Amino acid sequence: MTPRDLWAMGRVGAAALSPDGRTVAFRTEEALLPSDVNRNLDIYVWHDGSLGMITDGVTEFGSHSAAPALAGIDQSGANLFFTVAQPGLAGFARELP
Repeated sequence: MTPRDLWAMGRVGAAALSPDGRTVAFRTEEALLPSDVNRNLDIYVWHDGSLGMITDGVTEFGSHSAAPALAGIDQSGANLFFTVAQPGLAGFARELP
């Protein structure tokens, strides 16, 4: 990921970088993929030049405090950790692109 890539993404918040530098996870309100239609903070991942979305891009969060918060990335860069403070929302995992 280059500085130009980051600039194109608009406002990017909390980020986590894998130790090998091949994966970066970050959250933003910007809709970077067509499937992101909720106008809320979502967590994205950039892995080996491909952009993917970890959250579903559809769920509406009542406030920033309820939105997904990036907690980290493991040593392999294959697992991301985040929290969501939304009543009734079950946890889920997605495989990195």
